[in-house]
Amino acid sequence: MVIDKYGKKWFKGNTHTHTTNSDGRLSPDDTKKLYKSHGYDFLALTEHWKPSAESEFEGMTILSGVEYHIGGVNTRTGVCHIVAVGFDSLPALSVENSDSYTPQQIVDAINAAGGAAIYAHPAWSVNRVSMLLPIDGLSGIEVFNSVSDQPVNSRAYSEWIIDLLAIDGKLIPCVAADDSHWYSGEECRGSIMVRAEECSADSIVAAIKRGEYYATQGPVYTFEVWRDRIIVDCSPVNAAVFQSNREWIPNRRCDGNGMTHIEYEINPGERFVRFELLDADGRIGWSNPIDVTSKGFSSGAFEYHDSPAPHEFRCDGTVRA
Repeated sequence: MVIDKYGKKWFKGNTHTHTTNSDGRLSPDDTKKLYKSHGYDFLALTEHWKPSAESEFEGMTILSGVEYHIGGVNTRTGVCHIVAVGFDSLPALSVENSDSYTPQQIVDAINAAGGAAIYAHPAWSVNRVSMLLPIDGLSGIEVFNSVSDQPVNSRAYSEWIIDLLAIDGKLIPCVAADDSHWYSGEECRGSIMVRAEECSADSIVAAIKRGEYYATQGPVYTFEVWRDRIIVDCSPVNAAVFQSNREWIPNRRCDGNGMTHIEYEINPGERFVRFELLDADGRIGWSNPIDVTSKGFSSGAFEYHDSPAPHEFRCDGTVRA
């Protein structure tokens, strides 16, 4: 758990993991021990079409979980994997009928069961934006999936899909997850930090469904959105990159050694902004896409301030184009 400067609690968790109950190499207990030893506060075991129950393991919260996949291996017609976590009852889905389900039907069934639906590894699945855009009711989309990374794969990162969806008006929170199978280096590399009152399953899942979390491989942060800028306070990082619907902006990147405070001045014409923080070890922390046109929105961090920031612009690094 991390307590931020505002006194808010943030809990670290992984929402995508496999064990010997499906196609993973570690037993459920060994998997839980591993994540517990790496400081995770909660974990979901998401076997393929085999729901696992909510429980507790040595003080670590275990969310109910399952992974649904449709489309086989035909990326032209559409491969789709959706993770469900924190459901109260079993989603009304069966593997025998898997060929008949649409992505929307899977998401609807997860939500009807009280769970959170997270779209898994769209880059690895070679998903087109046109496939994801019509889906409503997602609580998140994996911006990073470690088992899809090197040395076995090279489609771990889905930032471009997040941005293209946001350009079309669909701002979906970002999840970093391991999707651990082999436990040969992909485990414990991704997480979400969830802002909640307590680390109970109900509290964590409610916060995920509200979008009150962010994705990270290491960096932790808080941020505020003012009318003219985004102010980020973070663990030491060496770079901050701000992406938006604009193709080029002069202040997109800020570099420095061990930066802990970054301010991004919002540019004319920007409708959303999403930032990435890179630390000295190359680990990334991602923000969710932030609607910078709305008043009173909730971005999973803090409220929008409908006034200019109360102090001068400052970046404790070097701003560059």
